[in-house]
Amino acid sequence: MRHRKEKKRACVLAWLCLLAFAVPLAVVGAIWEREAIFVFAVLVGLPCILIIAIIGVSSSALKRDFGLHGDKMLFECPDALRNAKPIITSARIGQHYIARGLLPIAWADEGIAITLDSQDIVFIAKANIECARHRGRWCEITHCDPQLQSPIMILREVALQMRPLLGDVMMD
Repeated sequence: MRHRKEKKRACVLAWLCLLAFAVPLAVVGAIWEREAIFVFAVLVGLPCILIIAIIGVSSSALKRDFGLHGDKMLFECPDALRNAKPIITSARIGQHYIARGLLPIAWADEGIAITLDSQDIVFIAKANIECARHRGRWCEITHCDPQLQSPIMILREVALQMRPLLGDVMMD
């Protein structure tokens, strides 16, 4: 994960703000039946929850050593993929699909680049892509990349556009 120290700091500050300020204020507002205090607490707490969720989900998509509490940096993305225009598509990452949603995905001859919600770009080299199987309207891409959880589920239409890259490992 890039900028790990800043993201850890943001998570800690969000948790502190949520637990030390927003939650007690919401409880006081609810007990005293003061709607303005309760609404203010909710407005303060929602950005904290959003920060925690974005960083947590992105960290869960990465393997332990590369996530928020790991110590390894993500591999550099080749220039061809860094400059490529990504397609924003519905995708799911990992065995239990913790990271899901609309993710920008770009591909070139070198491999696939996925931009997580925390703005971390994960590069999966073509040599690490093991198999691409169609499952209904989804395509499951399994890989042996050390950075990202496997498998990656993307829409079948996007996988068909990626056929030049996945041609060797694509199963119909």
